[in-house]
Amino acid sequence: MFRSSLITETDYNSVADRFGDIGSRSGYNRYMGNPSLFTQLEIESTTNFIQSLINPKDDQGDDAE
Repeated sequence: MFRSSLITETDYNSVADRFGDIGSRSGYNRYMGNPSLFTQLEIESTTNFIQSLINPKDDQGDDAE
């Protein structure tokens, strides 16, 4: 599903093709359909990853001399 140009859900087949055996489709759909099941670590690591894509550490930005 796409919202504001961000992928908010990845379908089961795409994830299984990329990572192999990820369990049952019904379990995957239940988990992905209920964000309250996400752990704090999952939320923080995903947020940090997205932020690193937006503002990589090697990008000195406006503060570069």
